[in-house]
Amino acid sequence: MPKRDVIMTLVDEEEEESQAIYLAQKNGLSGGWRGFAIDHQLVDGDAVVFHLIARTTFKVKEFYLEILKYTLVERLWH
Repeated sequence: MPKRDVIMTLVDEEEEESQAIYLAQKNGLSGGWRGFAIDHQLVDGDAVVFHLIARTTFKVKEFYLEILKYTLVERLWH
């Protein structure tokens, strides 16, 4: 991960790109992340996997809460 604050590119499953600020001291995303979450209809409880594919680029995989619940129920009952 970068050792200083940088602008990261977030690449979604449709290969569309968004920008967000990576805060090195906090090891997290800031400016731009909220817009990404809103644009992708993420809600509290959804899971997101970040795959660092380049020094300043994350491939983002979204797992929606309802899909996870359905998958878990299917595995438990079948």
